Amino acid sequence: MAATWPAWLWSGAGLLPALVVGGAAYVGLAVSLRVREISEVIDQVRRRIGR
Repeated sequence: MAATWPAWLWSGAGLLPALVVGGAAYVGLAVSLRVREISEVIDQVRRRIGR
C-alpha cells in the first residue's frame, strides 16, 4: 500500500505557488509605485549582500 499525502498537505502545496506569485506581484508593484517602506527594505537587503 502506497503512502498518500494528507489533504491539508495537498492544499498547502497548491497554495504555495499562488503565494509566491502574489508576493512577487505585490513587491513589483510597490517598487514601481515607489512605496517608501518597500524601497527602504530593498535598500537594506542590497547593503547587507554587498550590492
